[in-house]
Amino acid sequence: MDKYLHKKSFQNVFWFCILFLVVTHMQGQKFSPHSGLQKHFHVASSTSEIEMSISYNEKILFDPYMVTEWENSSWTIQGEDEFFISGQNFEDLRNYIFTIPGAYVVELQINPPNGNPPGNQCTHICFPPRIVLDVKKYKLTFLPESILFSDTILSGVETNGMFLTMDLLFESYDGSTMVFQEMFQTAGIQTSIVGVLPNPVTLTPGVNQIIYPLSGKVMSSNTYISFDFINPVNGLSWSYPLMNPIL
Repeated sequence: MDKYLHKKSFQNVFWFCILFLVVTHMQGQKFSPHSGLQKHFHVASSTSEIEMSISYNEKILFDPYMVTEWENSSWTIQGEDEFFISGQNFEDLRNYIFTIPGAYVVELQINPPNGNPPGNQCTHICFPPRIVLDVKKYKLTFLPESILFSDTILSGVETNGMFLTMDLLFESYDGSTMVFQEMFQTAGIQTSIVGVLPNPVTLTPGVNQIIYPLSGKVMSSNTYISFDFINPVNGLSWSYPLMNPIL
């Protein structure tokens, strides 16, 4: 009997630990029902430094659900070639555009009014004091309105021989080219559709057309799927959901 109780107690502890790890992992993820690049920056105060990448002519997009104005907050931006700028208003940092590619260090001194965040948005300072920023010389924009399919995707039917065509807007700070070879996957119930380029594509400044051969199929009918891409410039995901279900 004692052995049984000991074994049962061990099993309870084991499953509690598994549940704790799963919940902790889920809390660390950011889920959004919206399509598009997820670029907002929101880090708990326990993090002292974070690395992130943006393209030139972009801003650091802080989480819009966080406070939008912090009084008496100072910041500095230090870059290459003795570049240095500072400010006393957090809103100025939110609106600062990094026009020149390179490595930057952004340091923050956030001082909420009366020691508390306005609007009770959170009970602690939601920013790390130091951001190591890599401003890329390339900028890549997916153009969803350009997406076309060579045929209709039907449930239970292989997509081999079908194509997805899409335009990418490529911008380069110095006019150089970039090699693009990213595949895409789909998300949804019982979908195995992927798109893999047979050969790398060299992007030149301007609009570039990408043609993906499709493979795989959707097994379920009346289900919705989305096409999930990765932006190789900043590593962020971009999703294109189909508005109509697969029949």
